[in-house]
Amino acid sequence: MGINQEDISSYKFRAGLVTFLVIVYAGVILYFLAKFEIFNKSPVKRHIFIQKIPAQRGEIRDRTGFKIATNLLGYNVYQRGPVPQEYVPFLKKHGFKINNDPNFWQKTPRLLTVATNIPAALKDSIYQIKGLTFRKAWFRYYNLPYIFEPIIGFVQRSSNSGLGGLEFLFDSYLKGKAGKIAYLLVNKRDSTGLNLMKLPFPDSTILRPERGCDLTLTIDQRFQTIAYEALKESVIDWHAKRGAVIIENPHTGEILAFAIYPSYNPAKYSKTPAYLRKVWPITDPYEPGSIFKAITYGTALENGISPKLMIDTDHGEIRVDKYTISDVHPLGRIPMEEALIHSSNVGTIKLAFMLGKRKIYNSIKRAGIGEKTGVELPGENPGHITSYIKWNRSRFANVVIGYGFLLNSLHIVTIYGAIANGGKIVYPRIVKMIDCHDSTKTFAPRYGKILFSRETTRKLTDILTKVVERGTGRLARIDSLEIAGKTGTANKLDPRTKRYNTRTRIVSFVGFFPARSPKYLIYVVVDEPHKKGIEAYGGTVAAPIFKEVAKSIMNLEF
Repeated sequence: MGINQEDISSYKFRAGLVTFLVIVYAGVILYFLAKFEIFNKSPVKRHIFIQKIPAQRGEIRDRTGFKIATNLLGYNVYQRGPVPQEYVPFLKKHGFKINNDPNFWQKTPRLLTVATNIPAALKDSIYQIKGLTFRKAWFRYYNLPYIFEPIIGFVQRSSNSGLGGLEFLFDSYLKGKAGKIAYLLVNKRDSTGLNLMKLPFPDSTILRPERGCDLTLTIDQRFQTIAYEALKESVIDWHAKRGAVIIENPHTGEILAFAIYPSYNPAKYSKTPAYLRKVWPITDPYEPGSIFKAITYGTALENGISPKLMIDTDHGEIRVDKYTISDVHPLGRIPMEEALIHSSNVGTIKLAFMLGKRKIYNSIKRAGIGEKTGVELPGENPGHITSYIKWNRSRFANVVIGYGFLLNSLHIVTIYGAIANGGKIVYPRIVKMIDCHDSTKTFAPRYGKILFSRETTRKLTDILTKVVERGTGRLARIDSLEIAGKTGTANKLDPRTKRYNTRTRIVSFVGFFPARSPKYLIYVVVDEPHKKGIEAYGGTVAAPIFKEVAKSIMNLEF
């Protein structure tokens, strides 16, 4: 195909136009360079300064749209020359890092960042001070700050980077992309400061900031507030080290609340000790104690053992190798289900010895102990359990009553979630959706193995309802609401003596309701509670917290 004359003319026209525009643009640049005496040997120093334009971070919202973390408009402050001395004390009082060294400003022209994200009111009061310049910026603001920490995390103001919790884990989505703008800095030696001007470049030299993606959580701020307030009151009352409440939908794995106390204010993260900034229920694994006994009883039911099987708990003691393991109260000869209802260590160990190590271990591995649940939070510890091949008789006895291995709180939530939903492992999740404006990513339920059959979970649920009705979980009982649950009390290992200390315990309660068609699962764990004259057990500390939270949820629902 040949090239016609019309194409050639069009090409020549476009080429000529481009050449003309280049000449015009070059002329404009040369004009301004001459205007600013770039070619003159004057005492004027000029430098190009590229400044970042911070992007607005994406918001973090609960499942209803409530803004947990959002942004407010503020200002970054830059020093471009010496500041009048009479203003320096006031500025330093507000945290401004002023540098008034004359030698510093006689060197290369610069913009010195002296404050970030100051509110508009403060900016208005100092706007006329010589030597300062301002640029709009967004800073992070948290609604209900203590209630959502440390799950949400915090943002470092100077870098706009997330440094904890979800702010850290999803920083690449939330942060957005910073823009850039070019300035010409002109420093006259006979002046006390810098004259700041935009370079006369076209708009294409300015990279506009791109807002970050929004994060929607599975959490409901109403449930979160309920859980936090109930937990806070109890932790203070029991003089406990710390505590947590997790509320989950056992069918989808959606975490509706993840409250931790004590917590912190993310606006004051620099003054917060590191131990408060971590999500300890998943970062600090622990021995769960009696709450883990459901694994042994579920394994027994799965293998055809009747809940009515009689077990002789003797006088509440059993000798295993060189160790004696006891019950809180002697129960004598009782049906298997009564051993779980009253949390008998002796009955549980005897039942486990009937089943054998391998069957118990297989149930434990199906439950995911020793593996991460994959929840969207930083620092999850998978826990640890050794292979049954390495268990001696005493280690086996310890494991079935919740000792001799480590797990995190979400492992317990996952196990009881499977019992509640008919046997399916559904991994917990806390993020529902990421909205990046031009695309949306949704998080679907994640399923694991079948822990127990539907028939086994039905029988196990029957027994767990009796735990609440007349067993160790009586203080969780609510009239007109059938609850299935289990208590847990674990003495903690003293790292100095290598022995279990009955004065330092981690206590817990987990339950789901309505028991026959569960909508909610609540797990409560309290670390090292102690109160003069009252023994701390899962049934006396954690069960009442469960009850208060469950009643408040019922009031919302009905």
